[in-house]
Amino acid sequence: MPGAGRERRARHDQPTRAAGARSADEARGPQRCSQGIDTLVLGGVHTSGVVLSTVREATGRDYRLLVLGDVCADPDPQLHRTLMDAVLPMQADIVDTAAFEAAVGAP
Repeated sequence: MPGAGRERRARHDQPTRAAGARSADEARGPQRCSQGIDTLVLGGVHTSGVVLSTVREATGRDYRLLVLGDVCADPDPQLHRTLMDAVLPMQADIVDTAAFEAAVGAP
């Protein structure tokens, strides 16, 4: 097998891209790029559904992600805890609403 035994090294110098996208800007979408949006703040009632799906999709589009942990929930409390403690932190920063508001200077 060609290349067998050679060490594979991950490349971290290039952004990931959504399937079919030609550039990172195109992957993010024209409106978001023209408005300078590079960070998404998420919360939701189904951590295992829309929150997880959005984190996965947005990571592929090179967004910085903040998940407001205290405004997320899931019908399965154990799954929610696993996602919030082990899965989502690999791709997003988990913060609470008070910390987020303090960081952005909300009144």
